[in-house]
Amino acid sequence: MYTITCCISCICIYCINCKNILNTALLNSTISGISLGSNLANLTFYDSNGGFITSYNGANPPTSITLDGDTTYQGGSNISIDTSTNPDTINLNSNLSNIDTISFRSTASPTVLLGNTYPSNPTPLLFCDLSSNTNVIPGGVLATKVQRTYLVKSFSNVYSEYSSNFRTSFKAQSANVMVDFRAVIISSNRFFYGGLYDYNAGAYIADTRNRFNYNDETDQDHTVMTWWIRNLTPGSTYYISPYFRGSSSTVYIFAGHSGTIDGFAPGIMRIYDGGNNVNIY
Repeated sequence: MYTITCCISCICIYCINCKNILNTALLNSTISGISLGSNLANLTFYDSNGGFITSYNGANPPTSITLDGDTTYQGGSNISIDTSTNPDTINLNSNLSNIDTISFRSTASPTVLLGNTYPSNPTPLLFCDLSSNTNVIPGGVLATKVQRTYLVKSFSNVYSEYSSNFRTSFKAQSANVMVDFRAVIISSNRFFYGGLYDYNAGAYIADTRNRFNYNDETDQDHTVMTWWIRNLTPGSTYYISPYFRGSSSTVYIFAGHSGTIDGFAPGIMRIYDGGNNVNIY
């Protein structure tokens, strides 16, 4: 038995038996959260395949530990590991295969799918379906309106709308748009004019009120009227509706056949993206 004798002014006051001191009486009574007198948890080592190597809880340390030394990456689909470099290099294969989806992030910054820029050797696009209306194709059709059922529309010498059904909005993909309108025209010795009206802003599109046809006598001609809209902002939405008039008296547009044989051809309006490679004189 051990005793501690505390002497103050050479007077022995207490003799304490240290063997019987409780852990709770100590200022620090744990090691890493484990109470004194209790065993630490086992620290166990496994190899890369899950095989047991050894364990250690601080009581009886192992004399040696051999860890799994296999740190070589195996790569994966379309990824290879070059172990000749230091450190190893992870390479994306130049030829990708068996990919279900490539998805770009949604961001205000532009994303690019870049083909071959070598002269006269562009990248072909094979076996791709571009029919979705979410695709943006420069020079493509932005919208189409068709008057299939029979309609005879008369116009005086004041511009009026062909049909509210032909009111069309479109999102510009470039600064230029071409609009075609096709139908049978009767003007009987009068000039025939057409224009595009912005039904949202309540004003005519600049440069679109033009003369398209002149019939002598009572000819009935299938006529293609073409307008060009310029100075557009890509990404902005625009609104148009075709308006027509004659130089005097009454002129007509005949369109549609309602399924009858040998009826009038349908009236068709199409809006095309003009693209950026456009010269206007």
